[in-house]
Parts: sequence; C-alpha cells; structure tokens
Amino acid sequence: MIKNLIFDLGDVFINLNFEKVGKELLNVDDKGKMDCIQKYEEGYISTNEFVTYFEHKLSDKSKRDVVDLWNSLLGDLPNYRMKFLQEECKGFNKVLLSNTNALHVSHFSDKYNARILKEFMSCFLKTYYSFEMKLKKPDPKIFKSVLFDQGWNPEETLFIDDNLENIESAKTVDLKTWHLKKGEMDVVDLFKKNTQFFYGK
Repeated sequence: MIKNLIFDLGDVFINLNFEKVGKELLNVDDKGKMDCIQKYEEGYISTNEFVTYFEHKLSDKSKRDVVDLWNSLLGDLPNYRMKFLQEECKGFNKVLLSNTNALHVSHFSDKYNARILKEFMSCFLKTYYSFEMKLKKPDPKIFKSVLFDQGWNPEETLFIDDNLENIESAKTVDLKTWHLKKGEMDVVDLFKKNTQFFYGK
C-alpha cells in the first residue's frame, strides 16, 4: 500500500510554457545548447555562465532579456491543484523532486503570492532540486538519493511525473509510478487513475 508520494513540479502542479521559451532560447542553432542547460540544471555551471552563453548566441538580447525568456517557462499554479494537495493528499508523506535551476527557483519564489507559496511548500516534507543535488532525472541515482534521505521503502512509494523517460528510470529502482500525460489527465486524477495503489480511494 502506498504511504509516500514523490511529485514532479512542472506540468504536474505548475503549468509550463515551452512554446514561449522554445521560440528563441531552445531554437538556438548550436549543438551545445542542451549541454549548457543540462549542466545548469545539474548545478555544474553558474547562472552567470548560463545566461552569458545564451546572450552570446542571441546577439540582439541582453542578459535581462535572456533571464526573462528563460523564466517565461513558468506558468500558473492553479488553486484547484493546491486544494487537492492540501485536502486529498493529507494522509501521505510527500516530497517534490524537480529538474530545475537557480533562476527558476528564484522566479518561482517571486512570481507567486507569498502566502500561497508558503502554503504550497508546507505540504511537502522536503523539496529536492536537481541543481542542488548535482543530479538530474532520469538518472536512477536521484531516486535512490531521495529514498535513502527519507528512509522510504520504494514498494510503498509512488512517483508522479509527466516525462516517460523519468518514469521508466524510476521503475528500475522499484518505485511505483504514474505517468501523468499532459493534456489527457491532471494530478487531481491521482487516486481515480491509480486505484490499484490506493485501497479505499
């Protein structure tokens, strides 16, 4: 029986706007761009190094423009998802596990109402960010690290993510999983879509 929930953040609770970022930053014609993003989200390069890289690739953009473009990825945090987390998930141990970076975490803190953000974060025992852990999903080590840190049994733990590659990796460390397909389902469908894990739900 599931006792613990590991939630992804983007496109699970916070809506993401890939089309806004993709039009300029992700369309940069340079094979090194994904390596730059990877290193930034694993905490191996600084915010200044990350921003400077894209500033040089986008000659008409300032550092401020690059930051604004990058942060435009973060959309809204719907109230109904907050209510679901606070009310329906109350009896479970919960953590966040997100591939993210210093700029997005800072923007996340600035973007949302302080009271709402505090309420949201208080629902979790801990937040695990890739850039702080020096690990990124789908590396199986990141799941093992969270399980070890919390002292959780993977057989009693459900991982929720919208990325199939992350889901398949989580299975290799014996986590139970739910692939939340964007546009087809919502995190509030958790108990309805996974009755095999939640007896009585």
